[in-house]
Amino acid sequence: MLFAGADSGENKQMQENTLQLEVEQHLQGVPFGAQALYRRLEEHHQETAAHARRTARYAMQLALESGRFNDAQVADIWLGALLHDIGKIAVPLAILDKPGGLSAPEWEVIRCHTLWGEQLIKPFVSDHPIVLEAVRSEHERFDGRGYPDGLSGKWIPDSARIIMVCDTFDAVTHARSYRPGRSPEKAIEILIAGAGSQFDPYWVGIAIRAWASSKITPPAILREGQSTRESATHFEAA
Repeated sequence: MLFAGADSGENKQMQENTLQLEVEQHLQGVPFGAQALYRRLEEHHQETAAHARRTARYAMQLALESGRFNDAQVADIWLGALLHDIGKIAVPLAILDKPGGLSAPEWEVIRCHTLWGEQLIKPFVSDHPIVLEAVRSEHERFDGRGYPDGLSGKWIPDSARIIMVCDTFDAVTHARSYRPGRSPEKAIEILIAGAGSQFDPYWVGIAIRAWASSKITPPAILREGQSTRESATHFEAA
């Protein structure tokens, strides 16, 4: 279920196992070279690969929830989300697993992963522009302050705008080497606070609709009509 609440460790492991099986099934229709790159990501950094699997599921469900895409486009959005961090196979583990904040040079390395990813997958998905756009542009911000091209608003491909929302939701709700995970409610607050600046408000709205359908009690920010700027903090997934 999309944007489900926190579960026990055992339930989370069951969900991860189920998701792994789903990914294996979907990968059967993916070009072999793209499959091989994903396997390489699994070998290089399991946490990033698990994040990619969850982000891909969220992105597919948001695309379906919107009703704006045909089956082939949804499949490409899923694949773009699965491969959105593929460039991180070129990022040293010392950076990916660093427990503290990154230095400016380390951030520059991280920011290169979108372009590296595009270069890696292009030979295998050159006839799937949605996938290429997703991998290159998923860190573009709605206000134009993202990377690598500084695109803004509707100039950012839909696939990338979807993945930005899903990437952030998953990054917030799962622990990283440098911080604990936070609640789904907090993640939704962060999405709301960033709507119009970091995120496309339309896709934040679709995410909230999908999240609400999971039968979870809305966070206080939605129940009490608080200002999103007062209740949420900025968050940017690497």
